[in-house]
Amino acid sequence: MNGTSSEEQLLEFLYACPVGLIECDRAGEIAMMNPHAMQHLLPLAGPRDSSNLFKALEEHAPELRSIVADYVPATGKICDGHRIFVDLGPGRRAQAPKVLGCTVMKLGVDRLMVTLADISEQVVQEERLRQADSWFATLVDGTNEYAALTITADGLITSANACFTRQTGYDCAAVTGRNLADVLDTDPAGAALRLSEQVKIAGRDGWHLQEGWQRRADGGRYWCQRLVVAQDHG
Repeated sequence: MNGTSSEEQLLEFLYACPVGLIECDRAGEIAMMNPHAMQHLLPLAGPRDSSNLFKALEEHAPELRSIVADYVPATGKICDGHRIFVDLGPGRRAQAPKVLGCTVMKLGVDRLMVTLADISEQVVQEERLRQADSWFATLVDGTNEYAALTITADGLITSANACFTRQTGYDCAAVTGRNLADVLDTDPAGAALRLSEQVKIAGRDGWHLQEGWQRRADGGRYWCQRLVVAQDHG
């Protein structure tokens, strides 16, 4: 039989858990929290009472108290990934904001379990995707001025506009169904990244923008900006 008690196993789990865990009552009085929760909560509490969840988060998430109070069922998920935007001082305003995801479970009439997780990178990624969608919409609105084409995740061209033909010399119908890298590869002499690498980055980050020399169908070169946008069609 394992000599480790259930209490010791619970403590080991709480310390090893990669997210903040807090147990408190409906009024916010904290009965237990693990080290990750302390790392998130204590800097936010400042001079306020850090032993009460709602008081500690009063400056950054004052709505959390009413969200919990308005929840009627005896048990259940009160909120899932509620976003708490954190600004720890004027020096951080030039940086991406820190964002915590807060999930609150009601385990009983007067017992709550709360998780806190740093989702800052996820929020930055979502913002980049929104920005890319905005840029793409602007590009589509000006299709008479921009060469635009769509490709599959494997790089196969599915459509191209008339400006693509004027700019590159390739006929739209002739390139449809071909691999973009075979039709329109970046000039190796001036390229930082090849097309396949740009597409891979766009798939990961939502978009990728690069300037460089591009070859036309007749072998001539021209300088251009290439914006690759990954679209999520669900």
